[in-house]
Amino acid sequence: MVWHEYERFEVGQQAQFTVWGFRKHHLTVRWTDTTNAHRRDEKNLTKDEIVAGENPGVDFFQRMGVLADIGLVEWVPHLLESGDDEAEIIHPLAINSHEPDRLENRLGIAAHEAASAMLTEGQTDWAASNGLFLVPVPRHLGRVQVIGIARLRYRPKTKMTAAWWADLRTSGEEYVLRYREFVAPAAKAEAEVP
Repeated sequence: MVWHEYERFEVGQQAQFTVWGFRKHHLTVRWTDTTNAHRRDEKNLTKDEIVAGENPGVDFFQRMGVLADIGLVEWVPHLLESGDDEAEIIHPLAINSHEPDRLENRLGIAAHEAASAMLTEGQTDWAASNGLFLVPVPRHLGRVQVIGIARLRYRPKTKMTAAWWADLRTSGEEYVLRYREFVAPAAKAEAEVP
């Protein structure tokens, strides 16, 4: 119903991988029975709001901002097979967090470092100057996308949540190891340069 959209840029390729760069773009809401209660009628927007580019979601986005500001909701970027509604999540990946040991952050850091190891210095500089975080993806997954998913910071203590968390830890750790394997050959080659 609500998600952060990310812009996607192809930054480079190496072997069977494409390195994609992502940058947060904007918050989006799908109007449903659940979210319509927070939708403002367009004719009730003030002139200042219209000039500022606001839309009927102005109240909804402000309220979501409050939930995030007080720490009840957190936004976690996720790599998906595509931007389609039915796309499968590959894994979460966070960057620039104050919790570097958290799994989502270790995934984001490992993906970014692996992608950087596959790029030239110029490509890496270009990505950095455009504020992109990087992810290497097998080339056959040519429609990957990142979206930010709102997640409760304090999750319910249920069997379903425990199973989800256990699965995330297992698969997430596997992805961290895979990404780190990409960095090792690049570091070795760099060390061998006279």
